[in-house]
Amino acid sequence: MNPAYGFDEANSGRFDGYAQWSPGLESQFRNLVMVEEGLFSYNILICAIDENVAVNNADDLRKYKVGFEYSRPFLESYIPAGARKVELYENENMWEMLAWGDIDVGLILTHDFDMPELPADVRVLGVLNDKPIESYTYLNKKHADLAPSLARILKEMEEDGSFEAIINQKTDYDTSNPEAVLKVLHIHSGSPN
Repeated sequence: MNPAYGFDEANSGRFDGYAQWSPGLESQFRNLVMVEEGLFSYNILICAIDENVAVNNADDLRKYKVGFEYSRPFLESYIPAGARKVELYENENMWEMLAWGDIDVGLILTHDFDMPELPADVRVLGVLNDKPIESYTYLNKKHADLAPSLARILKEMEEDGSFEAIINQKTDYDTSNPEAVLKVLHIHSGSPN
């Protein structure tokens, strides 16, 4: 699901909430409340095919045409003014655009647990962000009273390893346990895959 659509729906109250996004959405979506326990960490990989492309820091991006997935608009905030920005539908478009020379650099968002499969000719030049970007769950304000409980449950799941087990899909889900099912549904509700 396109995150912009998901947040619009959560903000309007048609969705109860939306998971996996960076902090600060409350300023743009006034009806959302952030659950204070984080979900995942992200990094922004800088990718290229052309051997002449060299990026050592964000300012180096000003020399290039930079592609990024449009459904991840916060990526744009990491691209300095002066860089030529190209919004792409998905990463597969990015690989084609890099191969054809339509963009010089691609920015890829990776989870701390999931490295995307890159084509053989794509080089990772480095990480754009200086520290991992944390993601959080957001609830519509009508569910604001649930945020502390959800934060507590997420923290417990992180501490007991069940969160990682679910992410790694190594757990057989006991569908007779409604609380476990809700945990799985919540974690996967904002998954881009």
